[in-house]
Amino acid sequence: MRRLGAKRSRHPRSGINLYKEKIDTTLGRLKRTFDPEVVSHCECWREARNHYAELISHRLDFELAETFFNSLFCAIFHHRHIRNDWMFVYSSREDAAHRSGIELCRRRKVNGDWQAALKWALIDAPFDNRFADIGQDTSLGATFLQQHLPATILNADDTEIELLKSVFYRNKGAYLVGRITGGGEQVPLVLPVLHGEGYGDQADADPCLHLDTVLIETDEVSIIFSLPAPIFRWRSRCPGSLSITCSS
Repeated sequence: MRRLGAKRSRHPRSGINLYKEKIDTTLGRLKRTFDPEVVSHCECWREARNHYAELISHRLDFELAETFFNSLFCAIFHHRHIRNDWMFVYSSREDAAHRSGIELCRRRKVNGDWQAALKWALIDAPFDNRFADIGQDTSLGATFLQQHLPATILNADDTEIELLKSVFYRNKGAYLVGRITGGGEQVPLVLPVLHGEGYGDQADADPCLHLDTVLIETDEVSIIFSLPAPIFRWRSRCPGSLSITCSS
């Protein structure tokens, strides 16, 4: 199967710039609203932290809100005075992800038909464009899995594919991320999806989607997600639940 080879997109960098702009704007408002001795006094941040924790107490993305608060604090104090009294060293809602009630994953039993399972994985993903030849892509993917998966998983009656509902985006690729479980064993599963050659750069390029490869080796998956790899973008109503889902 083809390997990833997409050109870098500007979107991740734009996201970083937007975040910095929001931080700078908020810092400017703080400095215009309060005297310098107030903004630079740690005990004032203790009171601000407590009020802020109340304001975000009903948000499902409270970790992102806490990160924003921490960015403001560190910008003022230049990464000094790192204490949970004044910023969110520890989350204000450590058990919130357990109580969100949001299902982050979708699952399907394989029942020996790996091609059908892969078709489900691709067709049920939230993509707008159609696949150019989903039959060929899934046939190649199924053959790969049957040749490389552990025998315990291949022969188990309870083998299933589990994928996060959220799609991860990096550069010009989309990644379906999850795992294959069965017989008491599990392996990671990453399905990179690309547009046709030249899409986004050429007016007559192919907009259809293609399954680029199938990744089930821990080392390969680690390389994709490790720093300093380009930043991934994804969306979830409850980001904190992701770590619990991945570790369960």
